[in-house]
Amino acid sequence: MEITSPENLVPLVKKFKLENGITLYKLSKGFEILDVIEPELAKDVLYFILKKKEDDFTTYRLLRYKKNIHDVSIDAEFKATTTDSAVLNTLGALSKHLF
Repeated sequence: MEITSPENLVPLVKKFKLENGITLYKLSKGFEILDVIEPELAKDVLYFILKKKEDDFTTYRLLRYKKNIHDVSIDAEFKATTTDSAVLNTLGALSKHLF
């Protein structure tokens, strides 16, 4: 789902009972949401995986939403020219939260 207006996020805000939809919108505007990950062991955190196609590359952004304090931040942002580099960068960004 591409984010072009705050209304695009309403289904996710309702589904995950999010209170900080405005900041989430500001950080995801112009991007397509690929997936929302809710880790099994950390129920108070959501990860939004976003992408935006540009000329010769794709920009990926990983947002972390801390539900207990309603904080949204950019956890990682990188440009990738291949699927391999996108996967490696995403896994690298997520792996710092495993332990």
